[in-house]
Amino acid sequence: GLTSEAIEVEATDLYAEAIESLKREMRLRAFHKGASAIILFSVSMVRLSLPTHYKIFAVGTAINRIGIV
Repeated sequence: GLTSEAIEVEATDLYAEAIESLKREMRLRAFHKGASAIILFSVSMVRLSLPTHYKIFAVGTAINRIGIV
C-alpha cells in the first residue's frame, strides 16, 4: 500500500521558539569568534526513531567586515 506522512510544524509557536533559540546561539558563538553577522541561515529537520520525534539542524555562515570567519 501507499503511505503518506506530512508534518506541519513551521506554524507552531514551539517551532518558532526553537528556531529563534538556535539563531541566538549561533549569533553568540559567531560574535565570540569575531563575526558581525550570520548569512545563509537555513534549517532542516530529521526524523528520529519515533515518528513524533525530530531533530532540528540550523546552518549559517559567520562573517565580519573582512569576510567569512
